[in-house]
Amino acid sequence: MRFTFQRALSRDEHPATAVGVVAMASLMLLSAAPQRGWNTFESTARFSVAYPTDWQIFGVSRDRLQIRSSGRGADGVIINRGQAAITVLQVASGANGLESAIKRSNEGAEIISRQRIQTGGAEIIKVISRAPAVPPGDIAPGKAPDEVNTQFFVLVASRVVCVSLINWDGDTKQAEYQEIAARMARSVRPQPHGAQ
Repeated sequence: MRFTFQRALSRDEHPATAVGVVAMASLMLLSAAPQRGWNTFESTARFSVAYPTDWQIFGVSRDRLQIRSSGRGADGVIINRGQAAITVLQVASGANGLESAIKRSNEGAEIISRQRIQTGGAEIIKVISRAPAVPPGDIAPGKAPDEVNTQFFVLVASRVVCVSLINWDGDTKQAEYQEIAARMARSVRPQPHGAQ
């Protein structure tokens, strides 16, 4: 990439020229930024979902997708500090399954927010909750770190597919992780019988 620098403008020159030079340099830098690649996972539960290629698959089941932002989890846990994990699986069937899946998935958790997301095809409900990463009683009170679970419940073709993001509370990349999970939720598609 080649950059050229121009002299400062005098009072008689038009300021739009300087704006144009700055805009062109900004576009050149943006176009040089690496783009995230995406693959498609096809579940034996008859749905497909797009996922980022720079995340690592760590699950072995073909009915669900389990990916981690980087590396391995610590012993006995799925993610280390600074990591996130996303699991995508079918959790219920039918329109009534949406509310029951949300209730079941968040039992015992503190609901932080809930919102309906408008899309062209599927109905999506985003639920963010917080819960201790370690079950109460397994560690001294007040010592367990919290994890944040951002779930996207997608009603597509009479099935409920959940895109569930887990990260540590206070993670500075949480918004980035949530955007990736939201894009994955918007990509969920039904697969016909026999397609895999």
